[in-house]
Amino acid sequence: MTDQLYSVRDVAARLGVHERTVRNYLRRGALQGTRIGKQYRISGDALTAFAGGPVMAPGPAADPVRSEVSAIVEIEPITAERRARLETLIISLPGELRPSPLRVQTMIDEQRSRMKIIATGDLGTITRFLQALEGVLR
Repeated sequence: MTDQLYSVRDVAARLGVHERTVRNYLRRGALQGTRIGKQYRISGDALTAFAGGPVMAPGPAADPVRSEVSAIVEIEPITAERRARLETLIISLPGELRPSPLRVQTMIDEQRSRMKIIATGDLGTITRFLQALEGVLR
C-alpha cells in the first residue's frame, strides 16, 4: 500500500499523457482521485490500479519542454473608445486562457495617442491572445 499522493501534473508525467487527459480520466471516474480545493490528488494505489501495475517515475527525457513567448504590440493612433475595449479584453482574457499563465502590461502615451501592450506566456496562450486582440482592432 502506498501513502504517496500525486498531483495531476505528476500523474501526467508518469503516464506520458497531457494533464488535460488525466483530468478527463478523473472526471469520467476511470481514475480515482480526491479533489482538494481546485486541485486533484491521486493516491499511489489508485494510480497503480488505473495503470494495471506499478508506474515508474519519469526520467529526465519525460520532462515536458517549456517555452515562453513575449509579444509587444504597439497601436497608434488609439482612441479612448478603442483603448477602453482593449483594456476590457486584457482584463477578461487571462481567465479564459487558463491553465496557461498570461502576463500582460500596458503602457499609454497620451501625447502621441499610442498604446503599447506587452504579453508573456506559452506559445498557444500568446497565439490566442493575439488573435483576440486582432479581432478587437478590426
